[in-house]
Amino acid sequence: MKKSVEVCVHFVVIFLVFFYDYGYAFGQADTHLYPVRVDDKWGYIGKDGKIVIKPQYDDASDFSYGLARVLEGNLWGYIDLTGKKVIRSQYTKSEDFGPSNLARVSIQKFDFYIDKEGTFRGKQLNNVAPEGFSEGLIRDRKGSKWGYKNLADKTVIAYKYDWAGKFSGGFAPVKSDGKYGFIDLRGKEYGFLYDLAKGFMEGLAAVTVSDKLGFVDVRGKMVIEPQFDGIEGEGFKNGYAIVRVNEKYGFISRKGVLVISPQYTRAKSFSNGLAPVFFGTQITGRWGFVNEKGELVINAKSCLRSYRYEFSVH
Repeated sequence: MKKSVEVCVHFVVIFLVFFYDYGYAFGQADTHLYPVRVDDKWGYIGKDGKIVIKPQYDDASDFSYGLARVLEGNLWGYIDLTGKKVIRSQYTKSEDFGPSNLARVSIQKFDFYIDKEGTFRGKQLNNVAPEGFSEGLIRDRKGSKWGYKNLADKTVIAYKYDWAGKFSGGFAPVKSDGKYGFIDLRGKEYGFLYDLAKGFMEGLAAVTVSDKLGFVDVRGKMVIEPQFDGIEGEGFKNGYAIVRVNEKYGFISRKGVLVISPQYTRAKSFSNGLAPVFFGTQITGRWGFVNEKGELVINAKSCLRSYRYEFSVH
């Protein structure tokens, strides 16, 4: 008998919304385990489709830096890759762990950062942008201006920007007088030359000039000339970036070469050699997984909702 299973691959875009505001981050997912729903409970499967962590939760996120968020009733906690509960379910809201090994959580109306042992770090957060902590600094807004402070609530970079993103690789995108540039951890500014800028990922940052998107390196050199219509997500991940050309998405290498031509309605980043892609319209289309050659290796029956896929498994 076949059992219907939903696989949910959550991808945070900050910005990504940064755009995402997926400012987001520049989290790194440990995606050799994937959230899966069976009979209204969530667990995890491996790359081979076999269940590794028994479905038992009311919701579940991707693994990020070794831990995943799981929902029990109305409260969130964290488990490790073995399924062990390492931080008990006690938070009304939670976010993924990032490269600083801290995660933002809420208990009722109070927001804090915790470490991987569940210990509160720093002061209670007030009016701090969600997903705003990275590389030791919190992106924060006072009135209409953005700046950065540390966990001790001390201002480190003055509140003078119209918008500010998270730090990644030692740099953060910021906006001033209608243009985007970058600052380093000391607040030194680099070239407000762009119509839009995302954070650095794998040493490159997506920037937009005259409605076309390209990539710069940390020296400010345009290493991939502006030629694309847009991007999905934050930028490069596992060696590839997802770019949009004429309303279709494909994948480029760090050299700017289109390794998989733009042909998908939606696409998400590669993990362990596979990337989820969507074909067709939201009504008649379907999700599947392609390998790095662009070959469809897992074919989904239908798209249920954002980032959720239905498969038939034995």
